[in-house]
Amino acid sequence: MAHKYFKNRPIALVAQDFQIRQKFPSFVSKKLKETYCWVGTLQPTPLSSTYTVEIDYTLGYLPKVYVLSPPLRSYDEKIKIPHIYENDGPRPCLFLPGNKEWTGNKLIADTIIPWLSLWLFYYEIWLSTGEWFGEGHSSASGKKED
Repeated sequence: MAHKYFKNRPIALVAQDFQIRQKFPSFVSKKLKETYCWVGTLQPTPLSSTYTVEIDYTLGYLPKVYVLSPPLRSYDEKIKIPHIYENDGPRPCLFLPGNKEWTGNKLIADTIIPWLSLWLFYYEIWLSTGEWFGEGHSSASGKKED
């Protein structure tokens, strides 16, 4: 059991970096002042595309996740990609910040990266079917209209 004085402390950036590189060897890290940047590849399933992704994290802030390639796209210009942040280009929305689903005392390697892989899995299904099967709280349905 964690000591009551330490259980809510954020995990140090160097510890986050170590865990990510141990669990996801394709990821490389770069430290930019107070921010760590990890770039690596994810393939949600053996039949999926391989995505190059970037995760930027500054202690005390929420991680920002980007899909670098292939770029996120919609199957129709008139339909928005569901469950994304549209500022900074389309960025996957992996959790609701106000719900404390992710906090600094959680490992990015155990949360953000698996959540991103799952998001990409649902994104690929959505591209094929027009229906978002993942959970979420987006106002856009992302459904194809007949």
